[in-house]
Amino acid sequence: MPAKKLSEIQPRKYVKVELWGPPKSWKTTWAFTAPTPIHYYAWDAGYDLVISAMDRLVASGVIDLPDWEQRKEQIYVYEYPVTRWAEVSPEEALREMEQLMAQFARDFQEAVDAGQKGVGGSIVVDGGTQLHQYWNWRVDAEMERWRAMRIFGSPWSKRNRFFKAILDLAKGAGRHLIMIHHDQEKWEDGKPTGEYEAQGDRLVQRDVDLIVQSVKREERQPERDEKGSIRLGPDRKPVIRRTVTVGLLVHEFRSNPEWRGKEVPWMPFESFLGLIRG
Repeated sequence: MPAKKLSEIQPRKYVKVELWGPPKSWKTTWAFTAPTPIHYYAWDAGYDLVISAMDRLVASGVIDLPDWEQRKEQIYVYEYPVTRWAEVSPEEALREMEQLMAQFARDFQEAVDAGQKGVGGSIVVDGGTQLHQYWNWRVDAEMERWRAMRIFGSPWSKRNRFFKAILDLAKGAGRHLIMIHHDQEKWEDGKPTGEYEAQGDRLVQRDVDLIVQSVKREERQPERDEKGSIRLGPDRKPVIRRTVTVGLLVHEFRSNPEWRGKEVPWMPFESFLGLIRG
């Protein structure tokens, strides 16, 4: 392959994103607004509920996504159902997990191959936290097996190679990559701190271009009537209105570090990317 001059190199159009946050903070919803076609890998159960929620939110105008019905025809879902519990049968659970991982690798390669053919769009791995946890358990199980066979070494390298392959393949796929993780509370000196972080693989955080937290806030305020008086219910207690807002907080954007720590109201993927790219 011939070399290119530095002056000929153009910035990559596509980005690798880690998206994390609490449950029901519109993480999957945001990923579904990314450019299509979308190869969607569902390690986290519950995405089907997002579909009906988005139908309602788009129909009511809360989410501005006029092509939602056409978009659903261009989102291809891959599921990885777990049917074996390690507490009942560790051997069967480990074998099932190894089969699911191998199937995921083949499916992911399909998305990469499609990207190299120029389809564009996005790849979404929903449940990166589950992948992270599965690999931790698999490594622990393999370490016990290796010790019993007096094999010395560490299977952690297999786990690292797995996540590194996802990130490296995404670089040349010509598609956006979104890795979705849950949040977890930080602990210090054996106590919760009230602060949160992504519950996922550190290798992902080091390699992605953009780290975004989906922030959910809830406010409760008493309802008021047309005169401004607090409205009371049948029990003579104030009627409380619950308002939930969702924002997008940038933790890291390597193309523009000035965005670090800034939060914007929730908006579709391309609108958000256009805003922070300037």
